[in-house]
Amino acid sequence: MPKKRGELSGFLTLLIVFWPAGLWVIGFLVAQVAQASGCKIRAKGPEECMVFGADVGEYIYPLWSLGFYLLGVFLWVPIGLIILGILRFTIRNA
Repeated sequence: MPKKRGELSGFLTLLIVFWPAGLWVIGFLVAQVAQASGCKIRAKGPEECMVFGADVGEYIYPLWSLGFYLLGVFLWVPIGLIILGILRFTIRNA
């Protein structure tokens, strides 16, 4: 179906609204790989974590707060929808 002039693409629409969810999913997958390798991700501080022969404990330490990041994702969706509405209104009336 051809796109009308002045419309946002479906991919751009999804990107505006759900980009934080994509970042959260990447972090979640990294945390799962680390836990499958026997690493512990805790709030008390970085611990030694050997993945593929390298110590990545210091790099994955911030992933303990993924639950808090998920709250940010849920808060972004309405903000993204508002931005999307403003963009669509602006493009339509340009």
